[in-house]
Amino acid sequence: MPHAALAARIAAQLLRRSPIAGQPALQAHHMPRLQNALEARIAAGKPLSLLLPAFPHKSPNRRLAASALPDYGEYLALLALDQLCRDIQQCYPPGCRLRVFSDGLTFHDLLGVSRAEANAYHRALRRLLASPLIEWLDYASIEPAFSRQTGRAEEVLRAYLPPDSQDFAQPLPAKDVRRERAWQALLAAETGRQPDPLAARRLAWRGLALDAMLAERYPDAIRLSIHEPAPEGGKFPIALADDAGLPWRGACRLDQTGAPHTGPAGELAGSTQTIWREAQPWLFMAADEGVWNDCRLSVMGGGRFGLLIESLRPGLRCGQLPPSRLEQLAQRFGFVVLRGFEVGDEAQLLDFTRPFGTPYVWPFGPVHKVRPEEQASGFVHSFEKLPLHWDLSMLPLDNPHVRADRLFSARLFALHCKAAPLPSEGQTTLVDARNLLREQLPETVARWRGLTLRYHTKFTYFGGDARDYPLIARHPRGGEEVLRFQEGSESALQTFSVEVLNPAPGDETLVETLLAAAYAPSNLIAHAWQDGDLALIDNYHCLHGRLAMSPASARRELWRVQTY
Repeated sequence: MPHAALAARIAAQLLRRSPIAGQPALQAHHMPRLQNALEARIAAGKPLSLLLPAFPHKSPNRRLAASALPDYGEYLALLALDQLCRDIQQCYPPGCRLRVFSDGLTFHDLLGVSRAEANAYHRALRRLLASPLIEWLDYASIEPAFSRQTGRAEEVLRAYLPPDSQDFAQPLPAKDVRRERAWQALLAAETGRQPDPLAARRLAWRGLALDAMLAERYPDAIRLSIHEPAPEGGKFPIALADDAGLPWRGACRLDQTGAPHTGPAGELAGSTQTIWREAQPWLFMAADEGVWNDCRLSVMGGGRFGLLIESLRPGLRCGQLPPSRLEQLAQRFGFVVLRGFEVGDEAQLLDFTRPFGTPYVWPFGPVHKVRPEEQASGFVHSFEKLPLHWDLSMLPLDNPHVRADRLFSARLFALHCKAAPLPSEGQTTLVDARNLLREQLPETVARWRGLTLRYHTKFTYFGGDARDYPLIARHPRGGEEVLRFQEGSESALQTFSVEVLNPAPGDETLVETLLAAAYAPSNLIAHAWQDGDLALIDNYHCLHGRLAMSPASARRELWRVQTY
């Protein structure tokens, strides 16, 4: 593709959710300038360097932000930035890397945010997403001697004031008065009172000095802005969310369709359910159904994987929760665990699962009761570890569903704990297969897309046929890429082999690499069952297995229903 056409394509990707979208005059101004900047870098054949100042700290105004720590809104914004880099690499193989200058110490003292709060946000933000495409910058990146405990931003930024400037309190040049007025409006929103003109002036000067510092230190970077930049400036606007909201100045809410939106926390009262992460409001959910008032919702792994819904009212039945909402939540978080809800008998469990699809019927019926056996004929009903897998992966080739679709599998499945094992054993292992992919470089994922793995076990429960699957597939709802991988076993009860059919150089240790990533703490939850727990699991976004248990956990009994 010619450099100019490629630059136009990437420019469109960068600006497609821009704050200036729908403003033809600004689009007409920024687009050719951005294309020219991109074309010059593409001609050199090097990775693109993007630079974005963003994610300072949460707003101190609790009518805007629900807490002082990053929440699900920040996670979604980082996810969008990571995906932007991956989308660019799809059309430009050298790819791009995004530097994010995130340091709340730039403005915190003038906005009423303590140093401790700014530093806590700083640390927590960097744990949200382990993207290999995002590099974090702060004042310590610029000045290694800078101390987050005692350092002052103005001391670093003073060197970047214009030569004829004396300090951060002087009047701004006429062309920058607009920026000072914008800071006055921000101060009013953050404090809820008439802003201090001198504070707004200091904020504006710090912003100008920060721009100058980043331009000098990273001259080859394409500079992005979460605001609408001045037409004469050297930055290009980008949005962090579909609604152009800023996660640090709002709260994230899922609407009735499950779509996320950013808005003021103070407007979420009423028909909204809080989803907690420990003691922090993490996400809000539109919830008109009264049954949600009798539940507590909390996220598990990393704030993105696993959702626990606890009944606060005795006698609440699992079928009283709206199935459409449960399916949305299972797809968003990978799996949902209902605790304290009545399930009852097999018929009630089947009634719960039917809204999610057609139950798969085995020769013994649709409900598979999994209990450990002393003389087990395979690892499923043993006390041994159950390797990671996805459900219905090893059906025989003559199965009617497999004849119609060789990649047939369950879409969702339910696990109901009739009797729990000891708390320290027999846990169900659940792997966030989406995050595992996000932790990989785009070139690694691109190589994996071309790989096919063969799995084989002679155990008659599965039919005994070897099955071939691509390592990367698509989710049937939404089309998102998913990892399809199963763990091998050399158990005396049941061997399970894994073979890469078409390895390329670099794939010699593929299986070991996948297992290390799957069992990494960032991707795995070992769910300790309690009597009565009911899990709804997305069979495409999760891999699952079981940890070994001793005979002391012989009472463990899970009922499973798979739907397609």
